Amino acid sequence: MHGFRSTRGPVLTGSPAPSPILPSFRSSERRTPDRPCTNCGDPTPGNFCRTCGQRKVEVHVSLGRMLLEALDDQFSINSALPRTLGALIARPGHLTREYMGGRIARYIPPFRLYLVTSVLFFLALSLLPELRNPEVHLGHAVTIGGPGMADPAHADAKPPAPPAPATQAGIAGTQGPRARSVAPPVSPTQPEASWLRVRPVNTGDTVLDSIANARLDHYRRMEQSEAVREVINGFLGKVPQMMFVLLPIFSAMLMLLYVGSGRFYVEHFVFALHVHASAFLIYLGMIGLVRWPGAVSALLCWLLLYVYLAMKKVYGQGWIVTGMKYLVLGVAYVCLLTIGISLTLLATVFLA
Repeated sequence: MHGFRSTRGPVLTGSPAPSPILPSFRSSERRTPDRPCTNCGDPTPGNFCRTCGQRKVEVHVSLGRMLLEALDDQFSINSALPRTLGALIARPGHLTREYMGGRIARYIPPFRLYLVTSVLFFLALSLLPELRNPEVHLGHAVTIGGPGMADPAHADAKPPAPPAPATQAGIAGTQGPRARSVAPPVSPTQPEASWLRVRPVNTGDTVLDSIANARLDHYRRMEQSEAVREVINGFLGKVPQMMFVLLPIFSAMLMLLYVGSGRFYVEHFVFALHVHASAFLIYLGMIGLVRWPGAVSALLCWLLLYVYLAMKKVYGQGWIVTGMKYLVLGVAYVCLLTIGISLTLLATVFLA
């Protein structure tokens, strides 16, 4: 017992352990990979610190270089961006196969790629002159009615017929010239010259009816062209959210088509991200080439062929089987897109 020596360290008495002395550098000195980390002091050489993960970069640089470094961090401009864009446009299904094979670092991540391409596409779409200032030539009043739109108390009521021209002339002739300038009374809630003839919405839900009627009254007080512009701008602002909501449904469609393939849902989701990102880039090219219909048609044909080739490469089935699943997926997605656009338009008009 007398020869036993404890191997435990010294007992702490409450005083903190001394912190390591970090190396100091001048502001103009370059943080080369062979220098210690300025954050934690780890002396191991390398572009990134093995302890804290911080990259060894200069701090006191110009604003232009700071912006370039930020872009490089987000999009890997030096190598990953051109490699990713080239594969995304010209090699259908290649990015998804690379991701499933674990080769991730050399490409832009799928989710970030989808976000960037969608932002660029919808930004370019919103800047089109035809959508920013649409020309409206409806030329007639728009009547909203039908089931669920009529007021039960006035469901059978008909608007009064206008007086005959002979009657109007007779009244004007008997009342004199001063009577010609007198306009008929106009209801404050239903202007006679309004381009939108609205019947009160009556769905049974008091809250929904009040919101819908307020929105209809809002559009009825506006000029026709101004109301159309407001609806278009509101719709374009909601379309990106709609497309994002459709992504998991599109992935579920793929999972049903390839049930029994042994693939996880996330693999179908990555494929959906890559396909939609490529579609956004192709649509972006269509916007840039909108003055050349032949080029736009060629890009559209490439998009249709792109999805088919991507399905063939990623899932590895035969040409005929892939073609049948391609047609089923296309019809289902068009139906889904139609429903999404309709609901988004209704939400824009009534719930904006």
